Amino acid sequence: MTSMTSAQPSLECGCVCAKDVNIDNYAAILSDPELVEQLTKNITKMLKIDRTVLSSTIRKKTSVADTRTSATYVGYVGIVVLVVSFGSLVMMDFTNLFVQRTSRSKRWRL
Repeated sequence: MTSMTSAQPSLECGCVCAKDVNIDNYAAILSDPELVEQLTKNITKMLKIDRTVLSSTIRKKTSVADTRTSATYVGYVGIVVLVVSFGSLVMMDFTNLFVQRTSRSKRWRL
């Protein structure tokens, strides 16, 4: 003969917040607004997370290398365009500077 035991629901709560409070006193605690506010602050404090260590925050600041060939070629083309643009400006300035120096030196020789 086997004996059957009925499963009794446990009155203990597994929550961290409820371990500090006796379950029988919930009605008294909920009727006091100051205690409710204090419990709310404590629960909020325990549940807050430091956002600087979240993976989403870290991923916002970290760039990932793009190994696609199209992305690489676009980068190379961008570098060439920048170098040609600024290089041509510098070369125009050097040619003007060279022309001015040679014209000054010819004036002094005469």
